[in-house]
Amino acid sequence: MWQMAFQAGLVARRPELGDEVRAEAARLYESGLTLVQVAERLGISDEGVRAAVVSQGGTIRPRGRRRLMVG
Repeated sequence: MWQMAFQAGLVARRPELGDEVRAEAARLYESGLTLVQVAERLGISDEGVRAAVVSQGGTIRPRGRRRLMVG
């Protein structure tokens, strides 16, 4: 079936994540894990984590290392 869709020029979509997975992805990301770390832990793509975080009202942190403020 996927091959037929590909041959027909259709884009195959991955199944959507369940509510529990989206909530857990957002929670883990909010706790400080990176998109890649959350993806590895949940067995989903980092783009899936990004979509889950945004769908739960979260925001994506800028890429790269951040300096710790020592005060």
